[in-house]
Amino acid sequence: MSRIKRQLRYNIFPEEDVFVARCLEVEVASDGHTEAAAVANLREALAVYFDEPASSFSLALEQDVHRGD
Repeated sequence: MSRIKRQLRYNIFPEEDVFVARCLEVEVASDGHTEAAAVANLREALAVYFDEPASSFSLALEQDVHRGD
């Protein structure tokens, strides 16, 4: 039986010397020294939060806060 892939939105912003990626649907966030690392760490944190493999959901960038200037 095929499961429907969960779609989650996130935003990313700089904070001090790291980037923070924050999920908008649940209270989960992670950071990394690059944007890509922050998103990868967020994906891993969400997999732990939902107790599901990371392949069971997709991430969509909602708002790129630091590029809005």
